[in-house]
Amino acid sequence: MKLIFLRHGQTDWNVQRRIQGCQDTELNQTGREQIKRIAVETKEPWQVSRIISSPLARARQSADIFSSVHQVPVSVSRFFRERHFGFLEGQSIEDIERKYLIDCEEIPDSRFGMEPLDQVKVRVIKGINMLKETHQKQTLLIITHGSIIKLLGNIYGYDMGIITNGGYIELELNDENSFWWDSYYMDKFEDMRKF
Repeated sequence: MKLIFLRHGQTDWNVQRRIQGCQDTELNQTGREQIKRIAVETKEPWQVSRIISSPLARARQSADIFSSVHQVPVSVSRFFRERHFGFLEGQSIEDIERKYLIDCEEIPDSRFGMEPLDQVKVRVIKGINMLKETHQKQTLLIITHGSIIKLLGNIYGYDMGIITNGGYIELELNDENSFWWDSYYMDKFEDMRKF
């Protein structure tokens, strides 16, 4: 089974470096163009069977663009929704660092009303396990969020920051749960605090 985890396209809040979390922000024009370009470039090499999307608008819009190019169905899954960042959502990274002297990506617990990282991990692993049961030997595209892809890297032993908008990782799972990684725009991984 091959799982391709792609970060949604750019939003205005990405440009403004504001924490989005579970806020339902939409793609901007650049984000729509990014996703369209990547969808066209990957149609033949990926040959995905289905697209799975986070329920948040920026991911769903990215999934709809991919679906129109790849001509495959889209399912929405809450398991791949972005982490809830509590009352930090909507604030700029610079303001958060100045006010609270923290990097919110590095907070594992529920401070500031955040979703605890261990709960996010359980949710994401449950989502992967459900896909393994229902879509064996298929290639699936999961359109999700930067923090979720970073968490996946950590789960599978790959230390990474927040991947750029439209960036992706590929995870190949066999019966023994071994894997391999590949990435798009690997050289454009951004500082882990830049959302």
